[in-house]
Amino acid sequence: MGIDAPLYRGLVTSGELVFEDLSSASTPLSGGRHFYVGPADLARLLDGSYCTRTERLAQADFLLCTGMPDDPNDLAQVIDDARAMDLLMVCANPDRQVIVGGTRIDCAGMIAESYEAIGGRVLQYGKPDGRAYRRALSILGLPKEAVLAIGDALETDISGAKRAGLDVARQLI
Repeated sequence: MGIDAPLYRGLVTSGELVFEDLSSASTPLSGGRHFYVGPADLARLLDGSYCTRTERLAQADFLLCTGMPDDPNDLAQVIDDARAMDLLMVCANPDRQVIVGGTRIDCAGMIAESYEAIGGRVLQYGKPDGRAYRRALSILGLPKEAVLAIGDALETDISGAKRAGLDVARQLI
């Protein structure tokens, strides 16, 4: 992202939290097969975990959603079929939208919200969940009183940081 290494101590990503959780033999989804929904460059997120990817929705135990697919044409049908199968969606990033290079992009949180709207079950990882903030504080080795959380999304970044007891600053885009 163009941030030089001396400017940070560590990173915590929602994808990392998903991988760690699903790499535990004690996780209920461990050993399951997932159908992937998202951009091709993130399709291997769970490689090396206890879960395997299937190319056929009918063989899936759950959906793994990391964002908008490169070709979203079949997304509505996949979502409807997954709901009919009562598949759990694992949302690897609750952000609904981000702005990249001045362009607004729909994210996994938007897909998860649509899935929930039709009665689908969703398990979300990342902000605003407190685990993301606890992990970040652990990496920093600092008490929460010494940290300022900066974010652009009120519903994930800012609300999660406030619930975690952190001071916050909102970056306006």
